[in-house]
Amino acid sequence: MIDIPDTRTEQLIEAWGSVSASSERAEADPLVLDCARRLLADPAGEQAHLWLFGLVEMAGYLAWRPGEEAERSALDALLAVDRVVGESSCAHESHPFEEAMAGLEEDEVWLAGPDLKAPTAGGREDDPWLCPVNVAGFARITADVIAPFTVGGIPELIPEAHERALSDLSSVLDDYPYGDPGDELSFQAGNLPVRPTKGYLAGYVVAQHASQWYATSERITERSVLDDMIAGLARVRPHLGEDPCAHTADEHPELDGDPSGNATTGYHLRSPGGRAELRSWDEDEPLERWLCPAFLRGLVDEALLNLGHARDALARAQEDGGPGE
Repeated sequence: MIDIPDTRTEQLIEAWGSVSASSERAEADPLVLDCARRLLADPAGEQAHLWLFGLVEMAGYLAWRPGEEAERSALDALLAVDRVVGESSCAHESHPFEEAMAGLEEDEVWLAGPDLKAPTAGGREDDPWLCPVNVAGFARITADVIAPFTVGGIPELIPEAHERALSDLSSVLDDYPYGDPGDELSFQAGNLPVRPTKGYLAGYVVAQHASQWYATSERITERSVLDDMIAGLARVRPHLGEDPCAHTADEHPELDGDPSGNATTGYHLRSPGGRAELRSWDEDEPLERWLCPAFLRGLVDEALLNLGHARDALARAQEDGGPGE
């Protein structure tokens, strides 16, 4: 699908494929910096798509714990592509980046790029992967995965799996569950990647915080459900650190009294298309504050406290012969 100009580039492609969220900075940062430098030097050149998709392939690392210079350089290069070719038009009815957006269950754009070793399928104008519109699309969604709300122009395409999961969760939070509410809350609590992106992490926390009212309302009588929710939030807590933020309490996002609506926000935070929809609701809202670790830490701590009290109360009730497993 993409021409490989020389053996050195072939070696680079092999190296890019080995970079993941678990990679060491000493190994990954030089590859990112080299790729970003090449792309930034000519963001619309004949080989720009190759360097772009190299950064796409390494986005799992860039979305986790990259070196500061590597992250900044990668974002600069991706945004340069958007500036230079972002207004392109074409005759294609659809593009691979749009299909990818519909399947991003965990923000995993690094799994959605082309096979860089495959032969070119046709000329640049014929291959939708090489189309400037597709190249710009991948640049935008990759930048958004690495640093949410960094760039506009992303279609409001919500992953299909998120639509289904949100519908099931909303049915519980609206008190008209489609199935067993305990099973649904346990499923939602376990739906957390080992190394979540910034957007996915924020979305998980917001949705779990929204779910606590139902879990602590005495509608749930299985301690295992509360245990699952507590365990999920406990896994999140170390990712948020202890550092204070520069925001005042009033500058943090304000949750409303609608748990289902808050859960919707939580799910939209988890994907480029969802974040684009949040942006469309209020273009002046500083949406990046949903990602603030201090804000999220407060939600986690509050939910853990409430769920812990509910679990203890349920245990006492069961010891006294009340409802339970």
